[in-house]
Amino acid sequence: MTPEISINKNYFSSEKGFTLIEVVTALAIFSIGLLAIASIQVRTTCENAKSRFATEAAAMAQDQVERLLLLPYDPTAPSPEFSNGNNGTRAYSDPTGRYTIDWTVSPPDTPINNAVTVTVSVNWNANGSQKNYRVEFIKTNES
Repeated sequence: MTPEISINKNYFSSEKGFTLIEVVTALAIFSIGLLAIASIQVRTTCENAKSRFATEAAAMAQDQVERLLLLPYDPTAPSPEFSNGNNGTRAYSDPTGRYTIDWTVSPPDTPINNAVTVTVSVNWNANGSQKNYRVEFIKTNES
């Protein structure tokens, strides 16, 4: 007598694996995640470009401040760079022509003898919007 082997027919007939609906749903969720990551990448690239322009403008403003600080200042006979009401403009040697540097000389807001306030402004156009970076310093005949 041979023992009988019982086979569970439900075991073989039950379906294993994924249905088409499950696969399509998983692909849709995965695609939404990829689109989110791609949009973050685009936004990050744009923000990095804006930061680069602002950093370049700050460096150019500091460069102009240092140039002006090196010039002598005599309050009795001010040079053209430091005459009250003087507005100076220097186009920065930028190949794109994106930046312009202006400076304005005015009496100081504080009562400092023999001094002028110099405001250096760097202007540029970023995607149709005018941007500006300003540095203000006081020039005396001691500096």
